[in-house]
Amino acid sequence: MPELPEVQTVINHIKDDLMGEKIKSIIPLWTKVLHNFTPNDIYQKLEKKTVVDVIRRAKFIILQFHTGIIAIHLRMTGKLYFHLKNDYPKHCTAYIEFESGKKLIFEDVRKFGRFYLYNNLDHINHRHGPEPLDSSFTVKIFQGML
Repeated sequence: MPELPEVQTVINHIKDDLMGEKIKSIIPLWTKVLHNFTPNDIYQKLEKKTVVDVIRRAKFIILQFHTGIIAIHLRMTGKLYFHLKNDYPKHCTAYIEFESGKKLIFEDVRKFGRFYLYNNLDHINHRHGPEPLDSSFTVKIFQGML
């Protein structure tokens, strides 16, 4: 499973290319990759919506829109990257198409990784502790948790 710094590295590589992009569709090549939604839900909630930020929360890669978020968890073998060709890697389980023509590929050999669709970060925040790299997470707070 990718560790937190590796997840942050993925975000660092894709963020600049995603900012301002408008989502066209999510295409699952393996249906179970979409955990709590269908491609049709994207049309209703996020189609033509603009990516306003790409952040990390715990080990989730969060694509933020004004009307919701897509949370992506890489699990053990997931990879997320841009692909310029029209063919797809052997282990591609899903891809996100943007109106600009860019395609964000989710490749996952073991098929453990998932996409989640939420209105906001509340569901993820509720299930995870403090962010260890956040400036508000101080030694005093950590000691109080022990």
